[in-house]
Amino acid sequence: MTKDDLLDQVMAAEPRMFALYGAFRREPAITFVGWGVQLAGLDKAYLWGSTGTHIAHSAEQIAEAHRAFGDTELVWLDQPSLTTTGPVPRPGVSDVRDQVV
Repeated sequence: MTKDDLLDQVMAAEPRMFALYGAFRREPAITFVGWGVQLAGLDKAYLWGSTGTHIAHSAEQIAEAHRAFGDTELVWLDQPSLTTTGPVPRPGVSDVRDQVV
């Protein structure tokens, strides 16, 4: 595989951003957090965080490795939650930008 082939593969991949966080089972007061990117075209995921740098084939694979020692949550950062419908205007407010939350 040439450098150009690799670059084409990376550019064709739709990267997905994710976060991973949790607490150690033996010491729940000690937490961990990290963020990463999953590259579909390369079948790789990278996580940078408080437990170091991790590389795997997917974000879920990294989360599974962390679940071995702690309660772990994987959150996708590039997609809205299925329950999110957007801002709800309050009565009498014509524009979402006029709202104070």
